[in-house]
Amino acid sequence: MKLTLGQQITQFAHLLQEELFPILEEELGELSGSAKRLVATLEMIPLARFVPSARGWSGRPPQDRLAIASAFVAKAVYGFTLTRQLLEALQRDDQLRRICGWKSPIGFRRC
Repeated sequence: MKLTLGQQITQFAHLLQEELFPILEEELGELSGSAKRLVATLEMIPLARFVPSARGWSGRPPQDRLAIASAFVAKAVYGFTLTRQLLEALQRDDQLRRICGWKSPIGFRRC
């Protein structure tokens, strides 16, 4: 049986609330409303499909490219108008940094 769009969205919301958010909160602490919106947005967007693999290329490693793409999604979700605001938030907010894909402050380097 094929689910309608409304049913798919309801199922997705249920998975977020019942499974994903509790796991993340156990790891990262209580998630703010913005953090929950960011996680939901990142789960809906297949970013890895749009971030090219950089094998043999110079520049940032592929995992950093995906984290950078996630950070720019966070910029929109958090309502930052300037990239500088995003960079400052990533420096001070461990939860945001980890949701975007950097495991530690050392892993996040200012671009």
